[in-house]
Amino acid sequence: MAKGIYVVKATPDLVAVHKPAGVPFHSMGHQQGLLAAIRANPAFLLDSFAPAAQQQQQQQQQQQLDEQQRLFAVHRLDTGTSGLVCFATSAHVAGLVAKAFRERRVAKYYVALSARKPARKQGSVTGDMTRGHSSSWKLLRSSSDPAVTRFQSYSLAAVQPGLRLYVLKPETGRTHQLRVAMKSLGAGILGDPLYGAAAAAAEQQRMYLHAAALRVQLPDGSWFQAVDRPPLADGLFGHAAVQELCGRLLPDALEQDLGPWFEEHPLLVSRTTAMGTPAGAATLEGTSYQSSSSSSSSSSSSSS
Repeated sequence: MAKGIYVVKATPDLVAVHKPAGVPFHSMGHQQGLLAAIRANPAFLLDSFAPAAQQQQQQQQQQQLDEQQRLFAVHRLDTGTSGLVCFATSAHVAGLVAKAFRERRVAKYYVALSARKPARKQGSVTGDMTRGHSSSWKLLRSSSDPAVTRFQSYSLAAVQPGLRLYVLKPETGRTHQLRVAMKSLGAGILGDPLYGAAAAAAEQQRMYLHAAALRVQLPDGSWFQAVDRPPLADGLFGHAAVQELCGRLLPDALEQDLGPWFEEHPLLVSRTTAMGTPAGAATLEGTSYQSSSSSSSSSSSSSS
């Protein structure tokens, strides 16, 4: 079992797991992937990466997994991205939740770090995506079937000059969508070896992109909501100022909050409306940012 995997939340229908950066979703060569690790041992042991305050709660949640013979994937993350990955406890629920992801009936929030000043501090990145060189992707000026990413950024200059934290809300789920969107803003994700300078990325402990929160309506009408802030033992994500900001933006109480999330930020807001396009998903006039030229970008059916 790869170090750092732990249960964030478990219900009879869905299990949210923390995937560490560097762990692939599918096994690669001799490296066991997240899916294989969990299927081989659903009641995996907690480790030191799990916050101490959550140990008892996670132990109770893990007991629900003991009876599970198999978990079914409903979405995935890139190898370099950490954070929430959801698994269904039956093929039936997996199909329904995967459909909700495809139909944009899931609100997802990521946090990212960049050391470069963006073209704008908040807004939307909209454009079609196409394959670029090697395994990269590009953002185009056309919008026939566009990828859409909402974002809000916050200064972390006290941590490092020019450093900013971004809250990203993908409305679509294209391959490497968030990494391409950040590059198009001129603020590539810190540590991204594909869309940033390889030499600069090699100096970083990891790529600083983390799936931090999501909410999805289950077949019985209830809501599955999970919050997973970046772990303390995770490079710059573990800096006190970064942790404090993430704690304010994504408090533990959010997991139980059925009201609007990020209500003070129209671009990021999501509401527990009836099954259908989440509130706040419509284009907001005057906030879109479209690439003025094709910009490199990256691979998987995930937005990370």
